Amino acid sequence: MVQTRTFDVAARKLPPGAVLSLTGLATDACYTGRQTSRSRTDTFRVVSPEELFKEILLHQQAERAKFRKAIDEVEKVRDALVILASPRWPASFSSGTARCSARSRGSP
Repeated sequence: MVQTRTFDVAARKLPPGAVLSLTGLATDACYTGRQTSRSRTDTFRVVSPEELFKEILLHQQAERAKFRKAIDEVEKVRDALVILASPRWPASFSSGTARCSARSRGSP
């Protein structure tokens, strides 16, 4: 059997900075006797709308930086593949262009 309980945080009118900790407690009717179990406690900090916006913005900026780095790496690989796939590849290899690309991936 599953039971759901709703806890109305807004009704508590907690101010920004307040900490809210929630723990679940359940008791069953086992044939050997009642058994009670407790969940781990989850703790939440109430934040102002401005602070929430700032946190979301910081996370977005960090993700954007990761995407830019991934795009740069993919473009480097693409450029190396274009050189290797070109009909002039042996000439570009002897000039050192392809060798530099290989070294940037950790090859000697």
